[in-house]
Amino acid sequence: MSSRLTRKEIKRDEVLETLGGFVGFLSRHGRSLLIGGVALVVVAIGALIWIQVRAARAERSSEALAEAVELLEGSAEAGVVRARLEEVRKRYAGTDAADLAAVYLADLAAGEGDLEGARALWQEFLDAQGDNLLAVQVRVNRMAVDRALGRGEEVAAELEAMVDDEEAPLPQPVALYQLAVTLESLGRADAARDAYERVADEHAASPLAAEAERRAERLGAALSG
Repeated sequence: MSSRLTRKEIKRDEVLETLGGFVGFLSRHGRSLLIGGVALVVVAIGALIWIQVRAARAERSSEALAEAVELLEGSAEAGVVRARLEEVRKRYAGTDAADLAAVYLADLAAGEGDLEGARALWQEFLDAQGDNLLAVQVRVNRMAVDRALGRGEEVAAELEAMVDDEEAPLPQPVALYQLAVTLESLGRADAARDAYERVADEHAASPLAAEAERRAERLGAALSG
């Protein structure tokens, strides 16, 4: 009999050696593997439960917000509406509904003259959902309040940093228009006119273009007169 092993025999020996090693590994670590497997199952079940609970909470929060908005749009007293919105905001903190409740509360506060309160609530929404489509209008609202509170220079600096930044939280025509409005409120008519003209010239398709052109012409006439 030849002492040389065929390729088939070598392959068989490798398989047996591997299988024997695996069996030995199981005998030495079987308990820990079993525990680890159970742990993975527990984690998976826990994750599934967490997802289901989160989804149910989100649904309840949306229903609660819808009820509060219905009261807001109806004839309910402001205090009742505010209480319901506050309940949504606090009870369901961390949900989209809670963030939106803060926006509604900010609108109520602004309407009642509580500008600082409104600003804080709008900023709360921006901190939670700064990339939300609604965030554009909320940011504009917050800037209007800041101007009314005498923080125009801060707003101008913020907007000047945005106008040429492609990743700015405001679209460029909105940032330019808001900069122009802010500069005008600060008495910087020349700079405000230039910003309005940029909106009209560089963003002619924007809904803001016509108003920006009108304001630029008005400021130009005032400056030349």
